[in-house]
Amino acid sequence: MTYIAEKSTSNIYNAIPEFNKDLEKDIIGDTSGHFKRLLVTLVQANRNDSNQIDRNKAHQDAKALYEAGEKKWGTDESRFNVILGSRSYPQLRATFEEYKKISKKDIEQVLKSEMSGDILRAMLTIVRCVKNKVGHFARQLQKTMKGLGTDDDTLVRVVVSRCETDLVQIKEEFEKLTGQTLEQYIAVS
Repeated sequence: MTYIAEKSTSNIYNAIPEFNKDLEKDIIGDTSGHFKRLLVTLVQANRNDSNQIDRNKAHQDAKALYEAGEKKWGTDESRFNVILGSRSYPQLRATFEEYKKISKKDIEQVLKSEMSGDILRAMLTIVRCVKNKVGHFARQLQKTMKGLGTDDDTLVRVVVSRCETDLVQIKEEFEKLTGQTLEQYIAVS
């Protein structure tokens, strides 16, 4: 299903005139559990977009993530949701640095040990985009063409969605990653 985003006062992705539906309501109806809560958080588009970094807040958030994951039996996914879904990218990078100081582990490693399934993939995607968005998309493009066959839908979605923002940088990262240009890689796939 294709969604058309329209800005509204309550939600940036609220109205979908093409289908007369609400994206948030569709997510709520089609998903469940912590994955649903994370997607709802993201679709509400309340992420702080400041470039300011509060080191004290980064340390507090890292400690809260540690206590919600590694330090306890079971995982408090809601704490991860709140922090990963609302903090700015620069703030999250600082939080990941602080987390490594506290835990001695990288946040991706921790997520893999604490979560699974859709919620893990979603959290990892957020973390990888925070760390290096163009690197994430370069890896996604490589993945679409690796092995037998090509995942045409994902390949087209990534290229079209990034073509007017950072595709040039993604292509450069892709070439570093694979040793081939994106065009060469597509031609042999």
